[in-house]
Amino acid sequence: MKKFLLHLAIALMSVVTPAVAVMYDCSGDLIDGSIVEAEEKRVARGSTSKVCLINPDSTQTFQYFDIKTSGYHSNEYTGFRCFMGTGMTKPDVRKKQGDTWWPCDRQS
Repeated sequence: MKKFLLHLAIALMSVVTPAVAVMYDCSGDLIDGSIVEAEEKRVARGSTSKVCLINPDSTQTFQYFDIKTSGYHSNEYTGFRCFMGTGMTKPDVRKKQGDTWWPCDRQS
């Protein structure tokens, strides 16, 4: 009975506790992290990502896809990108400033 009540309590907490929305603050532009995360999964399945350097001094390229400020994938250059395989917290949302792609501030 104790085991049942424990499982019931865990199940109820997952229903009652709302999911924390993650937003990315890119120098005042707010991007919804949950949308970017879904787009990242979709892009990874479709293999539509491209590669580039994160800064001009680096030699390692990373896969990326352009995103709109809404968080959705874009076929056009927007100044915002989601990079994959960088070792940063996923999704790795960045904004172009000068010659460098700077990480956006993750807020929850």
